[in-house]
Amino acid sequence: TIHIHTVPNANFLYVINGTTVQFNNTTVDGDTFLWNFGDDSTSVDTNAIHTYNAGGNYDVMLIATNECGNDTVIKQIQITSEAVANFTVDTTVGCASFVAQFYSLSNTQDISWEFEGGTPDTSTVQNPVVTYTNPGVYNVTMYATNDLGSDTLVMEDYIEVLAQPSGSFSYNISGYNVDFTQNTSNIDTFKWDFGDGSFSNEVNPSHTYAEDGDYEVKFTYSNLCDTLTDTKTVTIANPPTANFTYSSVEGCGPLTVQFTNMSSSNTDSYNWTFEGGTPSSSTDENPVVVFENKGVYDVSLEVSNEVGSNTKTEVDLITVLGAPVPDFNYTSEELNFDFTYTGESASLVKWYFGDGASAIGQTANHVYLQEGEYNIMVIAQNQCGTDTLEQTIDVALRPTAAFNSSATEGCAPLEVSFTNLSSSSASSFLWHFEGGNPEYSTDKNPVVTYVLGGNYDISLIAYGENDNDTLVQEDYIFVDAGPDVEFSYQIESGKVSFTEEASSDATSFYWDFGDGNISEEVNPVHTYSATGTYTVTLYANNDCGQQSISKDIYVEVSSTFDLTLNEVKLYPNPNNGLFILNLNVVDAGEYNIKIFNTIGKVMENKNVRLNSGENKLKYKLDKLSNGLYIINISKDNKSYKLLFSKQ
Repeated sequence: TIHIHTVPNANFLYVINGTTVQFNNTTVDGDTFLWNFGDDSTSVDTNAIHTYNAGGNYDVMLIATNECGNDTVIKQIQITSEAVANFTVDTTVGCASFVAQFYSLSNTQDISWEFEGGTPDTSTVQNPVVTYTNPGVYNVTMYATNDLGSDTLVMEDYIEVLAQPSGSFSYNISGYNVDFTQNTSNIDTFKWDFGDGSFSNEVNPSHTYAEDGDYEVKFTYSNLCDTLTDTKTVTIANPPTANFTYSSVEGCGPLTVQFTNMSSSNTDSYNWTFEGGTPSSSTDENPVVVFENKGVYDVSLEVSNEVGSNTKTEVDLITVLGAPVPDFNYTSEELNFDFTYTGESASLVKWYFGDGASAIGQTANHVYLQEGEYNIMVIAQNQCGTDTLEQTIDVALRPTAAFNSSATEGCAPLEVSFTNLSSSSASSFLWHFEGGNPEYSTDKNPVVTYVLGGNYDISLIAYGENDNDTLVQEDYIFVDAGPDVEFSYQIESGKVSFTEEASSDATSFYWDFGDGNISEEVNPVHTYSATGTYTVTLYANNDCGQQSISKDIYVEVSSTFDLTLNEVKLYPNPNNGLFILNLNVVDAGEYNIKIFNTIGKVMENKNVRLNSGENKLKYKLDKLSNGLYIINISKDNKSYKLLFSKQ
C-alpha cells in the first residue's frame, strides 16, 4: 500500500472567557505546532490555554509542521478587560489664562471628565480642550466605564495656573544712604538698578550714592508669565561737608598760612573764621591769612548750600611762636640744688646761680658753699627770640628735731618740762604729747602734765626754710597711777580660794571678803559661814597709790549632798562657759543634771547615763551671761549640788 503525505493544513478554533482563551487545534496532518499569542508569549502544546494581561486586539498565529512542510494560520482575537481610566495633557503649568489639551489613554470610549477651575468644568469628549483663567492649583478627574466595570482617576493639584507678577518699591533717604524696600507678589526673580551704574540682587538693599543728584531707580521683577519694571526718581540733596587743609600750622610770628578748601562739591558759599588772624574772617574759597602775635588759635569753616550748612572747627590749629617764656622749679638737699627748666620750649637754656657760677642745659645741678639768699637768672632762647627770668631763692640747711625733758617717769599727776634741742635752722615747731595736757603745742619749750597712768609717745616736728624733720619717741613717758588690779577665785562649798592677778608693781594687798572679814595675805583662802552673795574687794598698793576691784560671788554653804558620789570635780572654775564636770559615781544608771541661775531659772536640763566609776562630761555654755550658776545632779529622789562661776 502506498501512502502519499501532504503539507499540513493549519487551523484552530478559540473560546474567550474574560482574559483567558481556550485554543482548540483543528489542523489536518500536523505533527508539531508552535503558537504565538500576539503578546510575545508562545506555546508548543497541541491545544493551548493562554491568559492575557490586558484587553486589546491580538494576532494569534499557529504554525503546523510535518515531514512534508509547514502551514501557518493567523487569526485576530479581541480581549475585553475592565475599564481603566488614564490620560495625559500637553502641559500642567501655565499662566492665566492658559489652554490645556487633554488626551484619553483609557481602554474605553465611554469616559467623562471633571476640570476643577476650568472651562468647561466637565466634558465627555475623548480629548477635550480646557481653558484656565484664575491662578491656582486644580484637580482633574476622569471616569471610565465599559461592560466589565468602571474606574476613576483623580489627579490632585495636577494643573497649576500661575498669576502675573506684581510689585513696587519704596525707599528712605538718610544723607547719601538710601534704604530700598520691595513690595511684591508672585515673583521668581528681581534686580535693582540704582541709576548710578550700580546694581543689586538683594531683597531690600541699602545703597550709598557718591554725590547729590536725581537718580532713576529701576526695580525689575519677573516670573514665568511676565517681566515688569517699577521706576522711581530718587533725589539726593544734602548739606555740604566742610573740610580744608593748610600750608603750615606752626612758626614764628608773623606766620603766613595758605588755607585750601576741601569741602564737598555741593558747596555754594564759604565763611571762614580765623582767631588771631588777619583777616579775621573771609568768604574766599582759598584765603591767605597772617597771624602776627604769639599764641594758639582756632580756625573754622562754615559751608552752605540751599539744603543746609556744615561747620568744621580745628581747635588750637595754629601755633604762633615767639621768644620762650622761661620758668623753672628745683629740689634741694641741704646746700645741693637740682634745677629743672619748665618754661616754654627753648633750644638753649642758660643758668646763673647768683654766686658767680653758671650752667647750660634743660637741667642743672649746683652746690652752694653757704646759706643765704641767691638771685637765680634763667635765659631761654629759641628760633624766635630770647627771654630772661630772675627769681630769688633761700639756701638753708635742713632742720634736725631733738629734745630732752625734766623727767621720763613718775607718779601721777606728773609734770614734765620739755627742752627743745633742734638745730638752729628750725624756725617753728609742732609737739604732740600723747596722754598729756596740753596734747599739742607750738611752744619751743612746753610744760606738760600727765594725770592718768600709762606709757606715752612724744612727737616733735621741726620746720625750717629747707624742709622739716620729725622725731618720735615711743613710750617716752611712764606715769604710775597705782598698780593694775585683778583677781580670780574657786569655790568649794563654803570655802573660797582667792588668787591675786595684779600687775607686777603691786607691793601689798588688802582683802575685804564682804562678810566682815579681811586679810592681808597675797592669795588667801576664806570659809563663809552662810549661803549668800558677797562683795569681795581687793586693794593693791605701790609707792604711787592704791587701786581696787570688787566682785560679787555667790556661796552656798548649806548644800545637801544626800546623793552619794565618790568624787565630784568641775574645772576650770571660774570659767568662760567651757568646762568639764568629772563625776565618779557608785551606782551606774540614768542621772538628771540641771543648771540653774541664782534666781532659780533652769538654764539646761538633760538626762545622762553614767557608768559606775569615773564619767567625764564636757559643757559648752559660752552663751550664758556672766554670773553664778548651780548644778544639781539627781537620781532616785537624791541630789548633789555644786556652784560654778561664768566670767
